[in-house]
Amino acid sequence: MHSKKRLRDPSDALLASSCNTPLIRRRRRLTPRLQSLNLFLCSVTDHGLANVAVCKMLASVSLSHCSWITEAGLRHLIRLAHLTALRIYRSVHIKTEGLNILAALPLLRTLKLEGEAWVTDAGLKCIVAPTTDSAIALKRLQSLNLSKCNHVTDAGLELVAVLPQLRSLFLDGCSKITDAGLGYFTVSASLQVLDIASCTKLTDAGLAHVAALVQLRALNLCSCKFTDTGLAHVGALSQLQTLDASSNERITDAALVHIASLRELVRLNLSSCKKLTGKGVARLATLPKLQTLNLADCAGLTDVGLVHLTSMTELRTFFFLLNLSKCNHVTDAGLELVAVLHEGLASVVATLRCEIGHSLHRK
Repeated sequence: MHSKKRLRDPSDALLASSCNTPLIRRRRRLTPRLQSLNLFLCSVTDHGLANVAVCKMLASVSLSHCSWITEAGLRHLIRLAHLTALRIYRSVHIKTEGLNILAALPLLRTLKLEGEAWVTDAGLKCIVAPTTDSAIALKRLQSLNLSKCNHVTDAGLELVAVLPQLRSLFLDGCSKITDAGLGYFTVSASLQVLDIASCTKLTDAGLAHVAALVQLRALNLCSCKFTDTGLAHVGALSQLQTLDASSNERITDAALVHIASLRELVRLNLSSCKKLTGKGVARLATLPKLQTLNLADCAGLTDVGLVHLTSMTELRTFFFLLNLSKCNHVTDAGLELVAVLHEGLASVVATLRCEIGHSLHRK
């Protein structure tokens, strides 16, 4: 199954799903201006990538679940002089040496390698400090996704930290990195987006290093083991616009005191923070720019907390999950407040659940 979509100027794109090498060879004659190519779940081989390489205007290539591609196929991508974005996902035949090949792509700005077992500290050294004559360090790299690359350690982060233009770093699920690894980024003047969700070895001490990144705009702390002490460090990030602290079951209302100091905050996710109560949530009413608030599965939320939320004039989207087996302090009065909020909100999600059944009612 395949489809081709012609976009308006200035770019064309092709999404090829479950396609094969002969198809790519035919398509190349039809897309001389192709700028974006997604080969999700394709049976493309190294020979197929040789045909792709003749599309000289390609700026973005995604090789997701392309299990037949090896380092030999990646070498063809070096011919793409305009390539700025590359994603490689679940490509089981590529080895660590493949990163040395990627270092020969001088214009690369975005590199996504999430979940790849062949991405190691040694491989990261290939792109930061390559040893081959044909390769250059990817000094222009602005976004690097290493999510679920479980062979990357603090030593690898030390290498990544020297990239001078790095703005976005995704480390979701990197199980081996520790607080020491985050310490290497304290000198970064460019990093604006940091994702350390599900990094289970990180502690509050790691967030002390993050506090030095005063230019951060977005921070993902989902499913970590941080406490109120760690969130106190986050309160120093005065430019933060997006914060995801969901599923941190150790944080309490005390953490919201520090979050309430983030005056630029626009989006906040506190879902499944089960120790939060209405008293703590009331502090969020002082956030002048907050537009999106997710409090789903906050079992301690009460009517009192909802009263204060009605003063958030900028709030645009409100997610509210009531688990009636646990939310014993939310009453009919609280649900009436949800209805009041609904009048001024672009989107309201109110889900009622209990152990014996469920009902959903919207006026």
